Amino acid sequence: MNTVLRDYSIVGPERRAAFDSGLVDAQWYTSPIDREKLRLLMDRRNGPAIRDTLLWFALLAGSGYLAHRSWGSWWMLPAFFVYGTLYGSVSDSRWHECGHRTAFKTAWMNDAVYFLASFMVWREAVSWRWSHIRHHSDTIIVGRDPEIAFQRPMSARAPLKELVGLTSNPGETKKILLNVIGRFTPDELDYLPESEHRSVIRTARVYVAVWLGVFGLCLVLRTVEPLMFVVLPSFYGKWLLVSYGITQHAGLAENAVDHRLNSRSIRMNRLHRYLYWNMNFHTEHHMFPSVPFHALPALSEATKADFPPQYSGFRSAYREIWSVYRRQKTEPDYFVDRSALLPRPRKDVRTPISVNTGEAAGSSIGADGWIRAARSSDLAYNDVIRFDHGNDTFAIFRLDDGQVRATDGLCTHAKVHLCGGAVRDGQIECPKHHGCFDIETGKAVTRPVTVDLRIHECREVDDQIEIRPTKLGQP
Repeated sequence: MNTVLRDYSIVGPERRAAFDSGLVDAQWYTSPIDREKLRLLMDRRNGPAIRDTLLWFALLAGSGYLAHRSWGSWWMLPAFFVYGTLYGSVSDSRWHECGHRTAFKTAWMNDAVYFLASFMVWREAVSWRWSHIRHHSDTIIVGRDPEIAFQRPMSARAPLKELVGLTSNPGETKKILLNVIGRFTPDELDYLPESEHRSVIRTARVYVAVWLGVFGLCLVLRTVEPLMFVVLPSFYGKWLLVSYGITQHAGLAENAVDHRLNSRSIRMNRLHRYLYWNMNFHTEHHMFPSVPFHALPALSEATKADFPPQYSGFRSAYREIWSVYRRQKTEPDYFVDRSALLPRPRKDVRTPISVNTGEAAGSSIGADGWIRAARSSDLAYNDVIRFDHGNDTFAIFRLDDGQVRATDGLCTHAKVHLCGGAVRDGQIECPKHHGCFDIETGKAVTRPVTVDLRIHECREVDDQIEIRPTKLGQP
């Protein structure tokens, strides 16, 4: 049977089809959850991440010390197995959460661990941050998502090779070497802003310099032992990363704007949840990416009534994926359709998108241009609500000093409404990609956002919040 393979490139013909179908930066389904509960779940803390990171470093140091002391004996095999797994696999979940900037409350801690883990997991840090932003914008949208690892029909050979890094690492090495000389792949040119090119080149050169330094040390010491601690663990230690990653999306729906259809959440024991940093709650993470790893179990509990049943563990997930692989040999477009498992929409819980409209608030535009938007009691401290009036949408904030402010409602990066984001330290964080804006000025302060928000006059009068929108063309 002749099978026409789908083009999964993000610069191929499927790209245009994704745009034409309205799948690019689409409005994704969000499970209902009490807005105050979500706000608490999005709260950032340094404690859990510092604790887990220090333990990770201690385990790396301990297993590395045992591997060094047992060099040349059979005991070095289990020691390097543990060290390599901690280096080449556990680094992936740290890369992921710190890339989202949700693991730590302190920004530099997220960035420091992210860049270290990026090197360990063999990914150039800057371009992969933007690749993952696209993955969250257009999850498993063919022609847009650069991280669709399991393409139809699924291959058994590729995951087996990837267990020791022989599928993705050579391609990433080639990409990094191109970056060193200032060149970029077609995919990178699609999702990577030109303003980031210098950063990519600089980071790639640092990677290559470290690689060459390790090789040089091996020559000086006349031993390959340094390579076993840096470089090679990204290959021989990758098996657990792959084992976890297969469960995330393989065999599920493509081009579906509901994460409950294209992502899996599976049950894991405490050890796996530590190693994986709770990414087994993968559907919940995709739906609410601003919730940090330590709060994902609570998020899962809060939303479980609107989710399909979790997979009972690795066995049930792999059994399903294996059945899809076998069936796609004769039916390449076959996938697991979970739509029949979705609960009916609940009406007893407020959504995180709290919307006031001019009509609902009983407001009208006064002679001086002020519009009644909400009651003062609708808006808590360090909180945000949405206000729609006519064809315009706004975000209204109350800061920790009690003052109210108003900006445009949509993130300038991906047109996601800001009312689902977290307010902290005078900034609003986009709930999709974690870019931040200064609420007082509208200034874009954290990438991926680069275009400022318009700000609007806002005041409280007689327990009512009113706004006066800035006219188009005004800052």
